[in-house]
Amino acid sequence: MPHRAEKFREGDLMHHGAYGQLYASTKVIRHKYGTTGSEDDPGYFEILEFPSPPEGRKPAVFHIFSDTSGHVFFRFDSVEEVLNFDFNKEVGAAIEGREPVPPHLLGVMEQTNDVLPWFFHPHVLIIDTPAGSVPEKIRNAWVGAKLPTKGRGNKGVAMGRTGCRGYRVAGADALEVLREHNPKAALWWEKNFFNFQEIELIFDAKVCKEI
Repeated sequence: MPHRAEKFREGDLMHHGAYGQLYASTKVIRHKYGTTGSEDDPGYFEILEFPSPPEGRKPAVFHIFSDTSGHVFFRFDSVEEVLNFDFNKEVGAAIEGREPVPPHLLGVMEQTNDVLPWFFHPHVLIIDTPAGSVPEKIRNAWVGAKLPTKGRGNKGVAMGRTGCRGYRVAGADALEVLREHNPKAALWWEKNFFNFQEIELIFDAKVCKEI
């Protein structure tokens, strides 16, 4: 378990327990990281600090993951609070379903089965028409769409300049949003790209705004 704080800037590649390597979506300092659980249910925990947290998020987080419990976050007002948080004593049994969550932690605990923690996958608003060779009205249909991302990268089908570094979006997620946002454009992609739901898209950062 490292005790030396690791600092990551927005867009930096982070070495992460369950996912290999991913890009940070915001500035983050990892104060501690370690494995937890058992051989049958391995997991990890980390203590994170966000110098400039997104709106609605607290600046310090205790994050623990296992296959059984999924992702569990505890949000605090300071890193000192997190470092003094006795997870096993406070809620170890609660997230396993053996005991109720202590009342004083109900307001700071968040449990989710999302594939990625929030600090790796910001949502983006498409604010301009992506470049490309498909009809302009089809490309323009992305404007105004709010897409969940998988962080930043440059490998995938470009929705903009070829080889650009932008936001990674699963084709299935993009298509689901587009069906609501512009059904005709979604139908065009389904008809012309039979594997659209299986690919990963890259939206040029120039046409995206994090939300």
